Amino acid sequence: MPEIDIAALAATIPTWKVCQRFYSDVPVTSTQDHPDAPEQIHWPNGFDAPTEEQILAHKVALAEELVATQYRQDRAAAFAQRPLGDQLDAIIKGLKAAQAAGVELPADTAHLIAWSDGIKAAHPKPPTAEPSSSELPAKPAETANG
Repeated sequence: MPEIDIAALAATIPTWKVCQRFYSDVPVTSTQDHPDAPEQIHWPNGFDAPTEEQILAHKVALAEELVATQYRQDRAAAFAQRPLGDQLDAIIKGLKAAQAAGVELPADTAHLIAWSDGIKAAHPKPPTAEPSSSELPAKPAETANG
């Protein structure tokens, strides 16, 4: 994984995000005249606004949290590319193969296998016809050497 510059990432976090996270009990408003204008935070009267150093420290904390948890979002997106049922089925098939090979599985795992077998018995796959030629994988191109 490439090294991430926390300070550079922190600089991209808008101050209103810091307010939302660390000062959620304070009715802070934010205005920005146009996208290139600096963000203006308006603190309510009687509230001691945090210093720039405190806000920067909070931005760094948020950046570190983002970096530390980004893998969760990355994994979730990658795992979502395959249906969860297919993933579970593949895992259970592997566990069943281990069990058939004589590996003693924990009781919870044996119950998971039995649960899966019960679902498959209650809802069997319909018989499948031979795949049509459009469903078959493409044949590799023949080379000149045959």
